[in-house]
Amino acid sequence: VITQETDILLLDEPTSNLDINFQIEIMQLISKIKKDKNLTVVGVFHDMNLAAQYVSRIVLMKDGEIFKDSTPEKVLTPENIYDVFKAHVVTERNPFTNKLYITPHYNNHNEFIAKPEKRKKIHVIAGGGRGSYLFNILLGEGHHVSTCILSSIDTDAKIAHQLKIPLVIEEPHLDISEKNKQLNKKFIKESEVVVIARVQFGEKNYANLTSIEEALNLNKKVYFIDGSNFPSRDFTGGKATGLFKKLLKKGAISVNNEEELAILLREGGGQENIHNC
Repeated sequence: VITQETDILLLDEPTSNLDINFQIEIMQLISKIKKDKNLTVVGVFHDMNLAAQYVSRIVLMKDGEIFKDSTPEKVLTPENIYDVFKAHVVTERNPFTNKLYITPHYNNHNEFIAKPEKRKKIHVIAGGGRGSYLFNILLGEGHHVSTCILSSIDTDAKIAHQLKIPLVIEEPHLDISEKNKQLNKKFIKESEVVVIARVQFGEKNYANLTSIEEALNLNKKVYFIDGSNFPSRDFTGGKATGLFKKLLKKGAISVNNEEELAILLREGGGQENIHNC
């Protein structure tokens, strides 16, 4: 195909059954020939991530018809991918190429694990990418999740936005405003359970931790993920650890990991509420 000196190349799954190194080699070769000889290349791909790294235009097909035809950014959206494939994904930028990259949730989210009577309103204290995995597990169980005050550039904020999780956005490098503190407290009041992910606490996000005491005063169930290692995540000179110990004495519970929490809520949730910060 490549040696025929044509103006157009039609490729049908050109990387099928190849190991990753050969997939990349083939795509780089095609890209070089396209540029050097000013060719038009049309290919059929099932690997959306591989295609997105190399193409300038994508035609997304559904039931034998064109569903979307535009740039990768406009075509490969979570909404479009769900409409065509019924797959839940998040999209972000590949840090090495700055091209679109698609990550599936791997949870169906159509067949929830927790029984309807065990599904809770959960508020999650997240940040620094430490809450994204927890978001996915809780949504997969069927819980209603919200999250805390997060910087607009925080990974958890971006994931929460794509998962349509309510959250409180604060501009980066600024102290948390009183308005956002009150909005976060409102989320907590509306929740049944509050969960603190494996978050590192410093002065900028310390207010998210102080809000937990109010949750306990409101008789909310409070869970810390990996609480035994909380001191290693304290960057407040011990202030956060002191508050953490106080919260445990007031009834907060430490669980080892996200999976243990999911089982606990599924089997013995009672009146627990989970809210995402």
